[in-house]
Amino acid sequence: RRISEMGAQQMLLDTQSIKKLLLEMPGIGEKTPTPAPSTYTKFVQTEMSKAEMLLKVIQSPADTLVECYQSFIPEGSAADLQKIMELKGLKKGEQQGMLESWKASFQRGGKTFQRLFSMNRSQEGVIPSIHHHF
Repeated sequence: RRISEMGAQQMLLDTQSIKKLLLEMPGIGEKTPTPAPSTYTKFVQTEMSKAEMLLKVIQSPADTLVECYQSFIPEGSAADLQKIMELKGLKKGEQQGMLESWKASFQRGGKTFQRLFSMNRSQEGVIPSIHHHF
């Protein structure tokens, strides 16, 4: 299903609210709230920031999508980018051009596209189960 820029913006706000609630949750019901364990806080912040970065990329305009993807999800794979473009509702022709642009950026940066994918990054991407959540 397609997620519009406005929809991504609302989901980002919702994600930030959920993150805040999760961080406050360990102290709910206590007369004197104690801080959550640092491991819990770090886990919540790390995992929720992944969702926030993904939504920021989805929220970006199509003409800056590749740059935003590289900035917010630098460890992402071609498969991840493809899923994001599908969520944005981009046409196959647009997607192909953006994938080529993304691949070319690795060649310009001194990394080879082939080397990255020999490590199975396309099979174990940053967002492998995105289709299950949206």
